[in-house]
Amino acid sequence: MAEIKTIKTDVVVIGAGIAGLWLANILKNNGINFVLLETDAIGANQTINSQGMLHSGIKYALQGNVTGDMKAISDSEALHLWEQAFLDQSSIKLTENCKLIDHQYLWSNNQLTSKLANFFVSNLLKSKVEKVAPEHLPVPFINKHFNGSVYKLHETVLNLSVLLQELTAPIYQYCLQVNNINLELEVNNNKINKFFIDVNGERFLLNLELLQDKNVKFNFLAVLSILSIFDLENFIVWRDNGDFKIEFFKLNNPDCLDPQYVPLKFRERIWQTIKHLNLDPVIVETLTQPDDLVDLKLFEQYNYLTQYFERSNIDPAQVNNALFVEYWTWLGNFVQERFKR
Repeated sequence: MAEIKTIKTDVVVIGAGIAGLWLANILKNNGINFVLLETDAIGANQTINSQGMLHSGIKYALQGNVTGDMKAISDSEALHLWEQAFLDQSSIKLTENCKLIDHQYLWSNNQLTSKLANFFVSNLLKSKVEKVAPEHLPVPFINKHFNGSVYKLHETVLNLSVLLQELTAPIYQYCLQVNNINLELEVNNNKINKFFIDVNGERFLLNLELLQDKNVKFNFLAVLSILSIFDLENFIVWRDNGDFKIEFFKLNNPDCLDPQYVPLKFRERIWQTIKHLNLDPVIVETLTQPDDLVDLKLFEQYNYLTQYFERSNIDPAQVNNALFVEYWTWLGNFVQERFKR
C-alpha cells in the first residue's frame, strides 16, 4: 500500500471549470479552508468548449410547448446567481467585461408555426423574447430573399476567457495542477469508513472524524447521461447497500448527452436489468420515455464523445460494458451512414 499522508483542509474541490471556480470563490469568501485540484489547464475542457450562453431554457421549447427541461432551467437559481454577480449583489463579483453580448438572435423561415410565434409572446416568455421589427433587423437579414422572422433573445453570451480570468484571480494561490486524481471510498458495514484521494501517485487520507462525530451522512449527486445510464445497476446497488444517499438528475448541458437521445431499444434493455430495484422516478422516466431522436443531436453526441475518449486515452470499444460497446458501434454506424458525404 502506498504511504498515507495527511492534507489539512476543510474542502477539496476537484475540477477547475466554472462550477469548481465558482465554488472555490464562495469557500474563500466564507473563510473556509480549501484546495482546488485540476489535471488540465483551468477551464480547458467543458467550460472553454461550451457555447457560453446563460440560456433560460428557450431552446428546449422550440416545438411551441413548455418542456420539463425548459421549466427546470427557467425556474433554477443559477440565472439569479449570475445576475447577482454582475450587479455586485453577491460575494462573487463579475465585471461587464465577462459578457460578449447581452442578447442573441433566433431566426426562422416561413415554416415557423403560428403556435411557436404565439408561444414566444406569451406571458411566460414575453420578458425574454421579442420579435424584431423589419427596420431593426440585424445586417445579415436585410436581404430581399429573407422572408422569415427574427427574434431577439435576452440571453447573455459570455466571454469565457475573461470570465475564467476573473474567477481564477481571487483563488489562484489555492489551485494545484496535478497529473491525475483518483478517489477511493473504504466502506465497512455499509458505512463510509475512509475517503482516500490519490494525487500524482501520492495517497492522502481525508479526515472524516468531524462528519462522523456529528453523524453526518454522505449525499452524492449522480448525473444521468449517455455514459452513466449504462452502469446504473452498479450505482443503485452501491447506494442501497450503503449508509448514504444518491440523488439522480438528468444532464442538460451539453444537451447532446441527455439520455433521451439514446434509442429506446437500448434504454429498454437497461430497464429490464434494473426495474426490480428501488428506482428514483427520474430514472424510470429516463429509461421508459418514448424516443425523441434528433439526427443532429446524435451527430453532436458522437463528436463530443469521440473527443472525450481521445482526451482521456480511452478506447470505447474496450469499455467493460457490453451494452455500451454495442451502442457505441451502433452510433458510429448511424453517423457514418446518415452524414456520409
